[in-house]
Amino acid sequence: MTGGAPVLVVGSGPVGLTLTCELVRRGTAVRTIERVAVRERESKGIWIMPRTLEIFDSFGIADHLIAKGQQLVANDIYTRNRRIASVGYGRIGPTRYPFALVIPQWEVEDALNEVLARWGGRVETTTALEGVEQGPDGVTATLRRDGGEVEHARVGWLVGCDGRTSPTRDMLGIGFEGERYETTLLLADAVLDGEVARDRSHTFQGTSGAFIAVPLPGGLTRAVVYGPPTEGRVEPTLDRIHELMHQHGPAELSLRDPRWLSAFRIQRRMADRLRLGRCLLAGDAAHVHSPFGGQGMNTGIQDATNLGWKLAAVAAGTAGEDLLDSYEVERHQVAERVLADTHRQTRAFLDVSGPRAVVRDLAVRTMSAAGVLDRRIGTSLAGYFDSYRTSPLAHRRDRGPTPQPGDHVPDVPLDGPGTTGTVHGLLAPDQLTLLLLADPARTGDDPALATLAKRVEQDGRVAVRTATNGPELAAALGAPHGAALLVRPDGYLVCRTRLRSAEHLLEHAALLAPSPTRLLAAAVPDPGLRDLERTDTR
Repeated sequence: MTGGAPVLVVGSGPVGLTLTCELVRRGTAVRTIERVAVRERESKGIWIMPRTLEIFDSFGIADHLIAKGQQLVANDIYTRNRRIASVGYGRIGPTRYPFALVIPQWEVEDALNEVLARWGGRVETTTALEGVEQGPDGVTATLRRDGGEVEHARVGWLVGCDGRTSPTRDMLGIGFEGERYETTLLLADAVLDGEVARDRSHTFQGTSGAFIAVPLPGGLTRAVVYGPPTEGRVEPTLDRIHELMHQHGPAELSLRDPRWLSAFRIQRRMADRLRLGRCLLAGDAAHVHSPFGGQGMNTGIQDATNLGWKLAAVAAGTAGEDLLDSYEVERHQVAERVLADTHRQTRAFLDVSGPRAVVRDLAVRTMSAAGVLDRRIGTSLAGYFDSYRTSPLAHRRDRGPTPQPGDHVPDVPLDGPGTTGTVHGLLAPDQLTLLLLADPARTGDDPALATLAKRVEQDGRVAVRTATNGPELAAALGAPHGAALLVRPDGYLVCRTRLRSAEHLLEHAALLAPSPTRLLAAAVPDPGLRDLERTDTR
């Protein structure tokens, strides 16, 4: 039996690679295995949303991917070939990435592999998981290599990122309930002839389906058409795709020189649970859904980012195992929301005709004109709608302006005098960060803030960062007069309070630590905090 790495990641798609990078960057030893030798170079997933670009920026690859990809500002929706609405990213709130990026999945995998190599990690190819046995202190994983060699590896934690058919999930006996849609999707990556804007995608609604055109890098277009219900396999030919395109969209559009053709039945399913003892699931192993909205790869990558800092902390012994329960709570509710939203979108475009289609189109027009589609659907697609307000990690005493505890903290530029960088650039990768936004007009706060910062730094469990509160930063963080914010490594707010009330914020930070030693062990508040309360007269 072999041992060594505290974490075994099964699968090296975008989700497994993201999780591996998240662990390696925090100093966690990890083995990542992949059963195939060479990854497919077909495009598969193509959408990268703004929140995911923030994650990739923390890896140093966002600009690289943006340079290779195609930026889209909106998705236009048509009925009878007339545009009736547009869902854009202009009203999703403060972000450095107000667009969706279209880029083949294999390009994302290549970039993540380069990050992993730079940080000293690697993927063990031609290695499959064949068995899992759990104990109270670890997991024994049976691994088989292509040559037939069998290894029994002892690890602390195992994460299945091995896709929709996940052997890990099956070995754990975790249910994967849901349904298959009767409709078959046919896809072609080809040259699209005809006048369509290439800074946006286009959804043409028909009476029995839809045709979606998504500009790809290099002058190609991803054409997606919804075929009629069928029980058998549909052969994806260019003629068949053209026939369905013209049923739903304009006759003057045509495809040529296809680089890839595919057909598949879509499903919506979710694992009964995301954690079973020392084993966890992420990405398609945990949830699959309709491709409407381009959420699949993004949801999985965000699973990995949520899990990465928590698993690293647990593996290092700086957090208790119950921290991993918050992963299941937080990401299960996100998966439920994504499955529900994509299901509604799919049903709205399939088999809708007559009066129902008229009502649908009227509602879509009205919401688009009022900006509701941008604010609600655009924000949701971008990855900024989901919140962890019900998470055990979110402090529920403090409410007020957004972001509220559990919400994503906008990664906006620091705009105070003499400051550079962004909010997320201040966050510690492996611990909570206490972000002190100092109001330059309140110079009387300075001594008390210094006392607070010193106190937290001495404990060492929470990183302290101080920034001058400029007007844009104050508006984005809901802190018009300065504030103290406790922020997770993945950029979500644990607690925000006015500076005079920072003590209970630190108490909450202590609750996340496994040690009985607390940040505020003394029963009497620090004199510096009392001084701070007296000087804050708001």
